[in-house]
Amino acid sequence: MLYAYGATEEWLDQIAEKTESNYPGLAVLWVHPAAPRYIKNHATPNPGMPILIIQDRAELLQEKARLRKTDYYKSWH
Repeated sequence: MLYAYGATEEWLDQIAEKTESNYPGLAVLWVHPAAPRYIKNHATPNPGMPILIIQDRAELLQEKARLRKTDYYKSWH
């Protein structure tokens, strides 16, 4: 995780896209206090400063597959 104090949404988006393009094995998600994210009308936790979350794509997909076998995703419908 990278805290990017003062970063704009545009900068975060550009860095995320460039990182994923240069390193396809990584998944990058950015979060900015001015741009809350919603899942099925539920606001996700929003940090007090801009951050980039960098994860191994294979591990992320493996965890997603594991969660599909539980009731986790049913709670977001």
